[in-house]
Amino acid sequence: MNAHPFIGIDVSKQRLDIGVGADGEFWQESNDEAGIQATLTRLVEWQPALVVVESTGGLEWPLVSELAAHHIPVALVNPGRVREFAKSLGLLAKTDKLDAHLLARFGEAAKLLPTLLPEEAVQQLSALMGRRRQLVEMLVMEKNHLLSARLSLRAGVQEHITWLEHEIEQLTEQIQKELQATPSFRDKDRLLRSVKGVGSITSLILLADLPELGQLDRKQIASLVGVAPFNDDSGSRRGPAAHPRRAGQGPAGAVHGECGRFPLQPHDSHVLSTLAGLRQEEESRPGSLHAQAAHDPERHDPRHDPVARASARLTGNTVAQSFLASFLGPHP
Repeated sequence: MNAHPFIGIDVSKQRLDIGVGADGEFWQESNDEAGIQATLTRLVEWQPALVVVESTGGLEWPLVSELAAHHIPVALVNPGRVREFAKSLGLLAKTDKLDAHLLARFGEAAKLLPTLLPEEAVQQLSALMGRRRQLVEMLVMEKNHLLSARLSLRAGVQEHITWLEHEIEQLTEQIQKELQATPSFRDKDRLLRSVKGVGSITSLILLADLPELGQLDRKQIASLVGVAPFNDDSGSRRGPAAHPRRAGQGPAGAVHGECGRFPLQPHDSHVLSTLAGLRQEEESRPGSLHAQAAHDPERHDPRHDPVARASARLTGNTVAQSFLASFLGPHP
């Protein structure tokens, strides 16, 4: 038995595949309470230098939480980084066993550090906000279904809508109680909402899904959120600075996409007035798009319309970007 090996765990819905080192021992456990406890027992015997686990949309959290509780160092990694590492080694085959050993190799080669998990209060708030997000998505779908449902079915759909609205209201009250019961949340919430453009929902999203606020500098936090531009140069070519989110490489999550799912809040009135000014200025300019022929195909193309581009920026990660610019300073 090697002293303090790197161990990789490939997580799926039903199973945990555990590989020691690049080609060491391999075993499987069920991804449930009994399987996780059996895994912990064996890992304690191995005393690993680091356990490497891929982020798999939440399936890994029961395992990761138990590892952290038993003081076993664990690193959560982006699956894309591991896949690129495999390609760099010329490993094209993919099985659960190969993936487990690959995670261990990646952890050692990349010299990964243990992941610092959020505090229990942050995890609880994140879980509540995640559930609220799910209910809001279901409510939107059901309201859309109501418009197209047969008359005989509309009463049932409306009943479900009423239930969802009640659940969202109850959950929102619970979230507010959690917020008020945690001093650190109260202080951060007050600070966040003092920023022009940040309302209650945006503040809760940032508190739940970006606990690093206040711990990293503005360049690091912008990079973490996925709004920091990175050079795209090669040889004599000088490409425009690209945002990793636009290139599909940045981190995904509520901080980037969910802010745009909610209506503009009272604090956002300045955004509306800015857009109105842009529209008026654009339409009054000689030769503007507003004056072009209706059949011009570029008239409605947002790539050629500064007002449309400004409107597009109101969705997705706009609130996060404007918050970072206002609260943390200009872009790095």
